[in-house]
Amino acid sequence: MSSAKIQLQSAEYDLQNIRLQVNTELLNALKGFENQQKLISIERDNNELSKENIEICLQRLKLGQSTSLEVHQAQDNYVQSSTRLINFQFNLKVAEIKLKQLISTL
Repeated sequence: MSSAKIQLQSAEYDLQNIRLQVNTELLNALKGFENQQKLISIERDNNELSKENIEICLQRLKLGQSTSLEVHQAQDNYVQSSTRLINFQFNLKVAEIKLKQLISTL
């Protein structure tokens, strides 16, 4: 094989390698985006349940069937869920931006 043919074959391998890397990065970004969407959906449900739990705890407290500690714990769970939801929304936006950047480079 001549030197030119070897260089051409090497360049073709390099191009193929770059394509595979870009495809892998694109697939990873897409999976990350989809995972964040799923996490948000789950956490929204959890957040709604946490809010309902506060209402139930407050009603139980009014009826003397609960303590203020139980209400405080329910409120704390709601705050934690709300924080996770915000974090997941932020992560989704980051994943969306990364995905758009990768698509635009293609």
